[in-house]
Amino acid sequence: MLSPDTRSDEEGPVPVASSNPSSAVRLREILSSIKADKGAMVGFVIVAIFVIVALAEFVAQSTGFLLAPYNPIKTNVGPQYAAPSLAHLMGTDNLGRDVFSRIITATPNDLGVSFTVIIFALCVGAIVGSYAAFHGGILDEALMRVTDIFFAIPALVLAMSIALALGPGITNMTVALMIIWWPPYARLARGEALKIAHQNYIEAARLSGAGRSKIILRHVLPNISLTLLVYASLDIGTVILVYAGLSYLGLGIKPPYPDWGQMVSAYQDFMLSYPWLPFFPGLIIALGVIGFSLLGDGLKNTLTS
Repeated sequence: MLSPDTRSDEEGPVPVASSNPSSAVRLREILSSIKADKGAMVGFVIVAIFVIVALAEFVAQSTGFLLAPYNPIKTNVGPQYAAPSLAHLMGTDNLGRDVFSRIITATPNDLGVSFTVIIFALCVGAIVGSYAAFHGGILDEALMRVTDIFFAIPALVLAMSIALALGPGITNMTVALMIIWWPPYARLARGEALKIAHQNYIEAARLSGAGRSKIILRHVLPNISLTLLVYASLDIGTVILVYAGLSYLGLGIKPPYPDWGQMVSAYQDFMLSYPWLPFFPGLIIALGVIGFSLLGDGLKNTLTS
């Protein structure tokens, strides 16, 4: 399990040129590069499937429809321990519940938590890091010491401690992950902001009388956003993995409602007798992590080429 400091050291900042083409042209270039990169294309397809399923299931749950073939919490929808078949694509568990339906139902929660954590970390980290870089002094020093504290403790251990203090539940788990996930983004944003702090267009903005806040919002954040977005795309898989780990430990959604990590934990005792039960939830977690990692690598290669 990767901690925030390990992820930051391994991936490192991704340089982005200060003079960028228009957003539409850049987007077309990125899409073309993804199509040309087989790994990125595989990752894109995996991520697209996950996102479409999550959105469709979320809409279905909100409107009272059932997207999954069976009710995910209803028991005895089929024989107990049924092997994968056309009737039950991933088999049934010890209570006769359809495993495929439970995985589909859990998808919005797992992806929703991951995207919420990443968006929060991205926004807070970008703003805090940029302001620290331009203010310097005590504010900058305080930020670095705070991030050092977070980097000294593995992400899963720190998240588990906070989640235990807050109590089990998906909301508390999300809050725990948001608390620990922003420091790497703040440090990355600070480093990127320092690189462009003395560029000509920044100096021109200063000479025109623009304040720090205006310079950061209009000039700094747009120019460091691609770096942060690439890092975030690489980081989503880690959030999925850490969230699944916390759920596996019983800190997430409580049964009978499904969750990927919780399903692996509940079915692990059947590893030898009915191996498909823990295999399919674990496979979904692995596919999610691999998909986002491949897509993130493709984006990184595109933006650094």
